[in-house]
Amino acid sequence: MNKEILVIGDSILDETVVSTVAGTSLETPTLKTTYDSSKINFGGAANVVSHLLALGCNVTFLTFLGNDSYLNQYEKLKSKNLSFIPTKLDMENTVKTRYWIKSGEACYKYLQINRGKRQAYAKTTIEGLLSPVAIQSRYDCALLVDYSLGMLDNIDGVNLILQKLNHLGCPVLASSQLSSNNNNYPLFKGVDYMCMNFNEALANLHDFDGSPSSIKQLASHLKTNVCVTLGKSGFIFFNDGKIIKKDGFKVNCIDPVGAGDAFLAAFAVHMNKNLELCNKWAALSTTKMGTETPNISELYDD
Repeated sequence: MNKEILVIGDSILDETVVSTVAGTSLETPTLKTTYDSSKINFGGAANVVSHLLALGCNVTFLTFLGNDSYLNQYEKLKSKNLSFIPTKLDMENTVKTRYWIKSGEACYKYLQINRGKRQAYAKTTIEGLLSPVAIQSRYDCALLVDYSLGMLDNIDGVNLILQKLNHLGCPVLASSQLSSNNNNYPLFKGVDYMCMNFNEALANLHDFDGSPSSIKQLASHLKTNVCVTLGKSGFIFFNDGKIIKKDGFKVNCIDPVGAGDAFLAAFAVHMNKNLELCNKWAALSTTKMGTETPNISELYDD
């Protein structure tokens, strides 16, 4: 694609542990399993970066990382097309460990344990993060990826970043995971684009129903062009007064974790053309366990 993309956001490590049912304990009704495998992939903004690289983009990535035992995992995030500029701080890295259990032909996600806490960053820390972004830099798009870890979930930090991005003259696309977090989309009002799922749209417009009239109201409320993903039903996109709706892409879904990150990356690349590829790329990501990226050849297979 040869697009130049700037990504600023919260990094997460996604650990997947797989085991096989062995029975239950004699003393207590505790499930016993035998260990099969484990792997660590990238989550959050780092996952978005992985998808952008897989889609052929040149990426500049700014994030905060903790100086702990998980720091060396980020050494694996490398590519000739990546300029990775982390700011290392005295804190824990955010890690989400998901335990999968196999029983016969079935495999179930049994437990998730999260590690790491939200941080409050000083103005000078945010300014330091942004210092590598030169005003003369040229980007096709800047992505703000918020996972409520402190960088992009307070108005002062967001305003500092948006002020810097205004000098770059490129469109800004914001995404914020709701899940069990606060609704942070109002912090990004007025950016060029927002991308969110159906539940996040409901948090911003209580009667959102995925219809053309409701996407128009949502865009007016947030003062931006907005794309809402609708799961298997695809997405609806309000773009400069035009409403675009694309159906979903059917696959054998194994794990939906990270599908939003996959869609966001593809949307940054294809938002002005080939929008159906956004659905396909996100759907392909669900055919992998954990946050693995598809191969770009899969995107163009019939």
